[in-house]
Amino acid sequence: AEEPGKILILMYGGIDKRPSNRNVTVGSLKKQISLLKENGYKSISLQDLFDFYYGNKTLPEKSVLITFDTSKKDSYRYVDPIIKEVGYNAVMFLMPEKIDSGDHFFICWRDVENMLKSKRWEFGATSTNGYKYITIDLKGKKGPYLFSRQWLGFKNRLETEEEFTERVTKEYTGLKERAEKKVKNLKIASVNIPYGNYFYWTNDAINENDPCFLLNKR
Repeated sequence: AEEPGKILILMYGGIDKRPSNRNVTVGSLKKQISLLKENGYKSISLQDLFDFYYGNKTLPEKSVLITFDTSKKDSYRYVDPIIKEVGYNAVMFLMPEKIDSGDHFFICWRDVENMLKSKRWEFGATSTNGYKYITIDLKGKKGPYLFSRQWLGFKNRLETEEEFTERVTKEYTGLKERAEKKVKNLKIASVNIPYGNYFYWTNDAINENDPCFLLNKR
């Protein structure tokens, strides 16, 4: 059911030609996008979303943001003709490390260049390290790389808040710089935080000093 004032945000991990447990099929995606179009949904960009939250921009009553994760080639090859047909745009979260590896499972920088030229795509970044777990105490307990203070065994202490903030900020500013150097006029508009984490929460409120919040707000 439709809820007034709500923005629909879709995140696809990948697209498969045949049914799988992890991803939607090309046919299913086409049906989903067609249904959105038929029901009057307008495709918005990340910039539209940021301007709505931070700049008082008015969005269409039925707004949808469509995103694809981790630079998978099939998420470009199969998706682009579908969104082109209905006049939608989409977001691809790039993993520069994977793209640089030359693995054909992922898009290449030439693909990114073509996507940018089409004006149907905009880009964010996601971290390979963000999917890792790190040691967070003396006993060896593990926690998410981007949302845990790291246990520094060689110093026999926990990472300070300042060290944590510096590490996470460098992780994502480094991704942004790495990607934007590869393709002319490429702008990394946002960062994608793995495992559904987004902000630190304190007493049910966003901690606006969280480095991930600050990176997204920029």
